[in-house]
Amino acid sequence: MQVFKFLSHISYGLLGTVLIVVGLGTVVLAFINESVPLQIALGLIGLGFIATGLVQVKRGQDEKRDKERFDEIITQLKQIQQELEKEKQPKRTGIAIADIISSSLKYYTEHMNKPKEEE
Repeated sequence: MQVFKFLSHISYGLLGTVLIVVGLGTVVLAFINESVPLQIALGLIGLGFIATGLVQVKRGQDEKRDKERFDEIITQLKQIQQELEKEKQPKRTGIAIADIISSSLKYYTEHMNKPKEEE
């Protein structure tokens, strides 16, 4: 799968370079011809190839930048997940309730035994 991603990244750059070179060749060819309508047509075609090549190069750069951002976000999410797992403490609600009940029973028994001793 990564081979395809690598090839697609290379293909954007390679395609962009090829289109720019073809566009420059077409523009140079436009200057060589003597017919004005043909010069205009070749010039516009060459500029179109150059613009398309620049778009492909930009797509390759954007893809690379997006991949780097995605990897950075994934690493940050993994770090946050690890911190959450470290901070996760076992629930002690049952223990806390049992402590409250036992201390209240202890207080109740002490309170009930005091009036008997005073009489």
